[in-house]
Amino acid sequence: MKYKRITTSLVETIIKEKSSSVSKRTNITRQALVNHLKNFQGNDPKRKVLTNEVCEAFVNYLSQNMKDSSCRTYIQTLSTILNEAEQQGLIDRNPLIRTNLPKRNNDNKTFLTREELHQLVKCRDYNSETHQGFLLSCHTGLSLSDIRALSWDDIIKDDDTHLISKELERGGHRVQIPLTKPAIEIIANLQHKYNELPTSQQDNRVVHMHSNTSLIRDLSRWAEQANINKNITFSTARNTFGTLAILAGVDLYTLSQWMGHSSVASTCTYLNLVTPSRTSYIHALEKIFL
Repeated sequence: MKYKRITTSLVETIIKEKSSSVSKRTNITRQALVNHLKNFQGNDPKRKVLTNEVCEAFVNYLSQNMKDSSCRTYIQTLSTILNEAEQQGLIDRNPLIRTNLPKRNNDNKTFLTREELHQLVKCRDYNSETHQGFLLSCHTGLSLSDIRALSWDDIIKDDDTHLISKELERGGHRVQIPLTKPAIEIIANLQHKYNELPTSQQDNRVVHMHSNTSLIRDLSRWAEQANINKNITFSTARNTFGTLAILAGVDLYTLSQWMGHSSVASTCTYLNLVTPSRTSYIHALEKIFL
């Protein structure tokens, strides 16, 4: 049977049919891809069919919400699925063939300084759930998809210690992230908002944010109001957590465990953003030897 239109439902069907013949990691990536497609499409009927133009918009959406390497992974995964569909005669052609992938760029990590975080908090409308979710990501390193999936069951209180214990949406790693006082305050605000929801809307999710299109717009306006000349996304928030944790003295192995990295090498990329100058190294040596 040949399909005239390529939809997310078709992609999801192909993934399910192939699930037993691919690895667990591939299945996790493919399911995350479907989630990103659904978030991207939202209620916009013009995005329901994966044409060349919609695929281009999807690439742009991914590139604005995650690092380029992750964007490439998802687009290549989608292209593989559609190539298989084309080979099986399910579709005429893969609409992603003419889509440009983001170029690899290891120097494109944007993060916020401690001062810039304070500027955001001072804005009068920072109390919306989008802003609270972003700040929670800055304090925990959780990605956008993990913030969206965060449930109240994932937040654990043990004596005086609060932590988040959950399985990450991407990669499937289980992390245990200790919560700082600002993070605990953010969660308390979100708990208050949650308790005010009608019972029918209380679905155990900690953060209820708008569609990704509205989210990008809200973050852009927020940065402008705070006089921050940076394009802030949830990737920025995650990078902020990584860099500020290193500046605070957290060792790379511990940070890699908190962020769910499969290798410390991934965590080392944050060192490039905060590495002191040679002069500071010399001063440190002088304190030891003199």
